[in-house]
Amino acid sequence: MFKKSNGEKESKKNPEKHQTEESQKDKNIPEEKDALEVEVEEVEETEEEKVEEVLKTPQEIQEEQEERIRELELALKKEQEEVLQYCEALKRQQAEFANYKKRMDRERDKDRKFATKEFALDLLQVVDNLERALDSHNSEESTEISKGVELVLKQFKDVLRKNSIEEEFPLHEPYDMDFHEVILKEESDEHESDTVIEVLQKGYKLHGKILRPAMVKIAK
Repeated sequence: MFKKSNGEKESKKNPEKHQTEESQKDKNIPEEKDALEVEVEEVEETEEEKVEEVLKTPQEIQEEQEERIRELELALKKEQEEVLQYCEALKRQQAEFANYKKRMDRERDKDRKFATKEFALDLLQVVDNLERALDSHNSEESTEISKGVELVLKQFKDVLRKNSIEEEFPLHEPYDMDFHEVILKEESDEHESDTVIEVLQKGYKLHGKILRPAMVKIAK
């Protein structure tokens, strides 16, 4: 008598389990078949591509190479144009910053130059008073006092010059509305119309710009 294999024994003992395993094997067969077919198709496509590559004529190969070169040249040209645009934008920004820096430097310089304007105006009042004091002390009894006042006045004027404050005394000059303030007008046969015939109060400039206009009398 033949001995039964372990599989046969197991199938008799657990018929349901055996049936399930057989069913699972049957299901796996189509999946394995599909995967195998995909692999075969990929291999076939690769082989076809290789055959097509081999079958290309030298002219076709050259045309493909030339087309690739044109594509690369166009891409390179585009990149170069973008780089040029970035460079131009950078130059504009640098120029704008340089102009801004120059403008700020000018404004700071202007602020520095005219920071003492109010102080200078107050100082001019002292100079005016000293000049008036000299004009009113011309007698011999006040000679020593006059010399002292003259010395102080000279020192004041030296300080004004060191700080770019210039005196404006426009006697017999044409009237200039930017630097002169008309206080009086007077008929005169000796002078042309709008000529300064008397300076009532000196004017002053600070760094070439009007600090205080000269008060004048002009001919009409």
